[in-house]
Amino acid sequence: MKKKVLSLNFFSISLLFCFTSCKVASKTELSYTNVETIKNEIAEIDKTLSWNKELEPQRLTSKSDLFSGSVNSQIEKNVELFKIINKNVAVYPEFEGFGSLNDSSVKADLYETIEKLFLSISNNIYNGPETYFDSNYLYNYVFFREDLKEGWQKFFHKDFPHIVDYKEKDDSQKENTEIKTTAHNKTDDEESGSDKQTVQSDEKKSVIQKEMLFSKWIIGEPFFSDEIIQIPVRLYCKYGTIDVTLYLNRQKSNAVNLITIDRWKKV
Repeated sequence: MKKKVLSLNFFSISLLFCFTSCKVASKTELSYTNVETIKNEIAEIDKTLSWNKELEPQRLTSKSDLFSGSVNSQIEKNVELFKIINKNVAVYPEFEGFGSLNDSSVKADLYETIEKLFLSISNNIYNGPETYFDSNYLYNYVFFREDLKEGWQKFFHKDFPHIVDYKEKDDSQKENTEIKTTAHNKTDDEESGSDKQTVQSDEKKSVIQKEMLFSKWIIGEPFFSDEIIQIPVRLYCKYGTIDVTLYLNRQKSNAVNLITIDRWKKV
């Protein structure tokens, strides 16, 4: 009888142990199944995504010390990047269609020649500026002057201003003095006529005034070759701007060979 009871107890304990083991195993297997399910879901989502290909992976993994001013050889040396890195480099403004205003390479004597040339053009386009031209290229100044007068009417829609020369002023004053002197030698009737003539002469003189053709000008970044210096210049007047290119001969003390008109802009 005792043997049967012991066998029954042993069977019960074994059954309980087996049930407990199966329950733990079931829990473990369920947890493992959840992990696999998540991985499968991620894999399915990944299939539906479109990833861009990595661009230039070697450059992205390269090291560069931007703060010391050195740039890695694999990174393209961009001009703008160089300006940011190298704090000792001056940055000059630029005008669209005109170029950089970097005139740091223009020496004092060249700058003075340019200033005197355009000052002479602004004061009297008919007499004086040709002295700054190479004697072999004087005809180029005539072409420039005529192009300037023609373009003034075409692009600014204004008559080219009449610039009174100093000599022309002196002649006008001399003529006016002669009229006054003649009037004193005539009769009263003749004096009244001569007075009218004098008034008309004075009125004409007040209308024709000497004025600067250009109020100011700026110099762009020049280009130097062995024989020629090429410099862009922007001229300002009350009607707009005129961009010209100045060509000077380095072999002849920066004598001017040519002035070309590049563009007009009306304000």
